[in-house]
Parts: sequence; C-alpha cells; structure tokens
Amino acid sequence: MPKDKHGNADTSALVEVVVPAPTRGMMGWAMLGPGETLTPHKSWGGSEIKQQNILSRSRKRPERDSASRGPEREPESKRRASEKNSSSRQHIEADMRREITRLGIQNDLYALAESEETRRLQAEVKRLENVKADLNKTVNRLMSSAAQLTSGEPGTDKDSLLRNKEAVIQEQINVIKDLERTLSKCFEQEAIRSKVRDIDLATSATSIGDAMTAIKLGIVSTADLLSSCIHPPNKIPRRSVVGSNIRDLLQITGNDNKALRLMPDLAFRAILFRIVCGHILCSEMWAVFHTGGFMLRAYQRAIQHACIEFAETFHKAALLHMVGHDTQFETCFLAAHAKELQQYTIQMLEPLLDPAKVEKTKADLRRVMDHLFLQAFSFRAQCLPPDGVRYEVIQFKPGEPFNHDTMEAHDVTGNRYQLSGLVEGTRRRIKLCVHGMVVAHRFQDSQVEGLQKMKAIGESFIASEVTGSNGVTGGDIVTEKAIVILD
Repeated sequence: MPKDKHGNADTSALVEVVVPAPTRGMMGWAMLGPGETLTPHKSWGGSEIKQQNILSRSRKRPERDSASRGPEREPESKRRASEKNSSSRQHIEADMRREITRLGIQNDLYALAESEETRRLQAEVKRLENVKADLNKTVNRLMSSAAQLTSGEPGTDKDSLLRNKEAVIQEQINVIKDLERTLSKCFEQEAIRSKVRDIDLATSATSIGDAMTAIKLGIVSTADLLSSCIHPPNKIPRRSVVGSNIRDLLQITGNDNKALRLMPDLAFRAILFRIVCGHILCSEMWAVFHTGGFMLRAYQRAIQHACIEFAETFHKAALLHMVGHDTQFETCFLAAHAKELQQYTIQMLEPLLDPAKVEKTKADLRRVMDHLFLQAFSFRAQCLPPDGVRYEVIQFKPGEPFNHDTMEAHDVTGNRYQLSGLVEGTRRRIKLCVHGMVVAHRFQDSQVEGLQKMKAIGESFIASEVTGSNGVTGGDIVTEKAIVILD
C-alpha cells in the first residue's frame, strides 16, 4: 500500500489490483479504493461482462485515464454500435418482407382453392337438385299408381300387419346403419393409432433415408440447371461485393470462388443442401406450425373421427389426418412456403447467374426447384420423431479431415471412390460436402409436457453448427453417409 512522507499508510490512495477475468485467457484489472470489494463476475448467455476500470461511486476516473483513451475512441464505438443496429434492423426487415411475400402467396393459393371448392359445391348442388327432381317425379308416379290400385278397396288387417312389419324392418335397418357408422369410426380410430404407434418403431428411421435420397435427386437436377446458367468464370463477382446472405451461403463452398469456377454443379449441390437444411429441415417455422392455425383445424377434424386420451398421441394423429385429408394444407400452406423459398433462392443467387441463360431455362428451373422444395417441406411437415429422439442434420465444412465412418468420397463426376484407393488413417481433407447426413440423438424428456411437448415435436431437427465429427458423437446415423469431394 502507498505510504506518505512520514512512512504511514495513505488510506485515501487508489490501489491498482490485477484481477483475472475468465474470458478466453485475457486478464482484466480493476481500480479499487480502500474498503471497496470486488463484485462477482457475471455472465449472460454466451457473452461475458468484464470487470474493467471499476471505480467507487464517490470517485471519478483520473483525467489521465480519460485522456489516454483518445478522443477518437468514443465516436468509433458509437459508429460500430450504429452499424450493428442497422445490420440487425436490415435482417429483421428482410425477414418481415419474406413473411409478407409468403403470406401473399398463401392467400392467393387459398383464394384459388376456395374458388375451385365453390365451383365443385355448386356443381354438386345442381346435381342433387336434378336427382331430387327425378325422385319427386318417381314418388308422384308411384303414389298415383298406388292410389289407383287401392281406390274403392277397404283396408284389411293384413294390410295393417304388413305396414307394421315394414316399419319394424325400417327401424332395424336404421339401427344397423348406426352400428356400421360406429364401427367405421372405431376402425378409423384404430388405423390412426396404428400409424402413430409405427412412428416409435426402430424401422421408422428408414423413411428418413428414403426422403433424403429423394431430396438428393432433386438437388442434383436443380444444381445441373443452375450450373448451366452461371456466369463465365471471369465474370463471377468477388465475395466482397455480394450481399451478406449469399456471402455466408458461399462459405460452404470454401474461402474463394474456385469451386464455383471449376465444378459449379457440385458447388450448387452444396449450396442447395445448405438452403434445404437451413430454410426447411431446421427452420424455426415448425415450432410455430405445431401450435398454429392449421394444427388447430386438424385437431377439430381429427376429434370428430377418434377420441384420443393423450394429448401427444392426439396431436400426432391430427397431423397425420391433416396431411392425409386436408388438400389445402399442401396446395396452400406448403406450396406457399415452397414458392417463396424458390423466389428467395433465385433472387439470392442472381449475382452468380447469367440473366440470358436463366431466361432460357426459367420454366424448367422453377419446375425442378418447386418440386425439390415442396418435397422437402412435405417430408419435414409429417416427420415425427420417436419419444426422446432428435435429429441433427450435418453438412461438413471444407477443410475438415476425411472420415470413413461418416463420409463417402466421390470424384467430380459423381462416381464413388473405391475403398482400396483410400488408406485408413490418412489426413486427406474434404473440398466440398455436396450432401449431408442425419444423426439421431436420444435423450430423456420426461419432464417436458403439455404445450412445450407439442413445440418440441416441431423442433425435432437441429442444424449442426460445429465440426461434424463432434455432432456424430453419441448419435446413430439414420441416413446414408455424407457425400464429399476430396482435395
């Protein structure tokens, strides 16, 4: 502690204390006065609050410390904060514009479906009116014939007995019809329950593999058309001049445009898989979907056909019933999402494509892209994981080491490498991951119930944000291995 000229301790002097701060090996420091204590280190989420330059409320920072920061530091920090806020607002506005576009498409498709349904009902009403007119004519003819036959003849006990028997028979027929309707509902209820029970079987994972294979075929077709529309290699724009969205997307093809120049079809395959993963399979929309309006309508329809005791089972049954019986769900809801993502993808890839070439293949490109996205949305909508299972979609990044257990090496022509051509233990690294894989993770979720459990069903897919090998740890691969191109 500092001392005065008489050798006594100066209790009013500031003491510089070095305080270690657990922030990735960096050291923080604090200015504490006599009698002051250090407040505990606090953190919020992934970011940490550093305990730097802490002074007592009664003390002011020395002017030399303020001067040492320089007059330019404060405007610079304000400028960076302003840029960050501006970027955040731009992202929010872009998401809102996409949502408005999608709702507009969905509204148009819904209006079209309603008009078609109205025309169908009008035709059905007209047909029933014609049937009613024919029945009235038949009834009038039969009544007139019966009146002629019974005219002048007194009623007998035999006729009365026959009429009573006819009434009894008709009553029995009505009872039989009621029993048939009840039995039909029981059969339908059991069929829905059996479908839900099949979800928890181990063999249900094969459907994911089949769906991912179909998505891969759609990606290949779309990537071929996109690669035929790409700019010549010398006209592909640098990443520094394109938008942040496409710049982030192009990270999956490496740190430069070499893959786009030398093998554009494979590069577009990697890009399209990233789009399908981020905007469809692992989209946040599914958590909202499982608690939104379409599911509420499905609840009402499914409860009329079967009374399910447990909310989770009933929720799954309602989803399967909606997918199987609600045609507007696919033609309006899923189609609107697919068309909006198609427009967004083409607009985002626009700097890479030659407009003249795109115009020539516009119809085919929209057709295959719409088929790809609609197929992926449809698969994701009805994908229900077994209890305690979540799926992780993994797309390996350029530069990661090749792993025989999780990767399948292909050449640039799409042919698979023979295993004899790859030596186990080599450190060859991948250039591109053109198609990822899905890993199932098992965990205990017994404490999750009610609406949170319904929401958890919508969050059954997660995207891997870390090295793929870490994501595979503790999980089971339920699809084919990831397809990679080696350096």
